[in-house]
Amino acid sequence: MTVSYSVDTIGMPQIFQIKKGDIRMPNLKDLRKRAGWSVFDLASNAGVSISTVNRLESGKKKNAVSTLFAYKVLNTLSDKLGEKLTLENVENLHVKD
Repeated sequence: MTVSYSVDTIGMPQIFQIKKGDIRMPNLKDLRKRAGWSVFDLASNAGVSISTVNRLESGKKKNAVSTLFAYKVLNTLSDKLGEKLTLENVENLHVKD
């Protein structure tokens, strides 16, 4: 087992344990909660509907949203959390062109 740490958004160290093969990307709901926002807050700040946020958070391919809306949500969370979020580093985001 490897013990590692990171620094959260307010500069406090967070200690966590990583088992081999146990690294996973954050999902949108985890990120939204870390930002301290409700679904309504994220939708309002990103300029998208609550339905769009719910569809993105569901992680189901059948609920894919447009790439534009996904980027609006990710950019809004990126600004709030102070970290770069992309389609590639957030788990289970399904978009359609």
